[in-house]
Amino acid sequence: MQVRRNKYIKCIIFVTIYEKNIYLSNREEILMEYRIERDTLGEVKVPADKLWGAQTQRSRQNFPIGNELMPTEMIKAFAVTKKAAAIVNSELGLLEKEKADAISYAAEQVLEGKLDDHFPLVVWQTGCGTLYNMNVNEVLAHVGND
Repeated sequence: MQVRRNKYIKCIIFVTIYEKNIYLSNREEILMEYRIERDTLGEVKVPADKLWGAQTQRSRQNFPIGNELMPTEMIKAFAVTKKAAAIVNSELGLLEKEKADAISYAAEQVLEGKLDDHFPLVVWQTGCGTLYNMNVNEVLAHVGND
């Protein structure tokens, strides 16, 4: 009987914490500010100090398992690919030079390790890298737009 009462109390505390905009991630409770990002599924709260967008945030919420992050080598491989694609498409006249330069600049920031804190996804995701690809896209877009 006592155990049941404790579980009920924990549930009440969780609800109270949630209502005060306490952001819960990886089983830690952190007080933080957030911004609203929008995608085809609607609105989602994203930590204000992070460069990722709605898709990455949804992935974090849907797969709260493990602590093993995607290796930085994989993130850098995505950045190299995106930088190369931007340069080639610009040279072919398929992408404006200004956009190619913005993508290249953002990709260089990733390659230099300056944005490592903005790739929070764990390796325990479904699919074949789609969510990591979106995470890189979102970060490059935020940096490139600045």
